Amino acid sequence: ELKGMIVEHINSTFDHARKNGATKITLLSGAVHKSLGLESRLPSVCNAMYSCMKDNDRVISTTPKGNSSTILIEYNL
Repeated sequence: ELKGMIVEHINSTFDHARKNGATKITLLSGAVHKSLGLESRLPSVCNAMYSCMKDNDRVISTTPKGNSSTILIEYNL
């Protein structure tokens, strides 16, 4: 399933950042989309990014529909 694969990629990115001592990470939807080599799947990427959020995470940049390459979310690790 596409969403599961995207969430797995995001969690892997979190793990990598934690191992490098990061306490926060900011992800850009367009960069996640590109790193997975996807085409025309931004809504899936954005939905996966939103689903990975916890209470103390924040959306830095969004759009009215919430599905674009410019969605920027800061996650606390």
